Amino acid sequence: MFWRAASSYDGGGMVGLTCTEVYMLGTGSALHPARAQSSILVDTGYAILLVDAGCSSLNNLLRTGRRLEDLDAVAVTHAHYDHICGLGLLSFITQFRGRQPPIVVAPRGSLRIVEEALALGARSSAKPSSTMPEVRTIAPGEVLSLEGGLKIRALAAEHTVEALGFEVSHRTSGSIVVSGDTRPAPQISEAASRAALTIHEATLPSGMEGEAHASGHSTVAQALEIASLSELGALYHLTPLSEAEAVERARGSRVLVPQDLGAVKIC
Repeated sequence: MFWRAASSYDGGGMVGLTCTEVYMLGTGSALHPARAQSSILVDTGYAILLVDAGCSSLNNLLRTGRRLEDLDAVAVTHAHYDHICGLGLLSFITQFRGRQPPIVVAPRGSLRIVEEALALGARSSAKPSSTMPEVRTIAPGEVLSLEGGLKIRALAAEHTVEALGFEVSHRTSGSIVVSGDTRPAPQISEAASRAALTIHEATLPSGMEGEAHASGHSTVAQALEIASLSELGALYHLTPLSEAEAVERARGSRVLVPQDLGAVKIC
């Protein structure tokens, strides 16, 4: 099922423009009985980006009809294992098949752990090659321009380790903001106010603001407030504690609580 978000992009009468499709490959926290770990797929029609690589992210990518070879880049919000456990598999498969791997973008403080995860996957392939993924670091405020006209702007997040959110944009559609794991953060809120879609974590129930702040997460109420700044919002990184409240409070609003493989089309 596709939900639709309007794009702020003004095409000036141009024809043949594509829509950007966003798939929530994983919408759960590290341990959830019915949801995979965090992973968002952004397909602009010109480039395909994965934001975080939860353990089931590559399998769910295939369920959207894309191939691993179609993936241009992976942007890592932070190096907690539930957000990078798919990187080893990515490296293993590309090494084993002798294929060119996608670029990996990560916070500077995550570089060592990200490279170790990729190296472990490569070593386990038993077919060593020179096609190790290129890892590029990025800091808040920096913008990386990738193949296919894809732009990734890093946003300062507030978590228990160095972490980023990302504002993803393409010349043919509006921007998509993905928070990663974070307390409410000013740069993410500011980017959400101009975005076609904001996907924000909602780890803990409302009323647990102290626990959320201490663990570098947001409550459902906090996440709803930020996601509502955009044309359309979505909540993810749900826990069994926060899920029921998220579904109830989002009812009738412009904020979705999608299951895994829920999708949004931005045109």
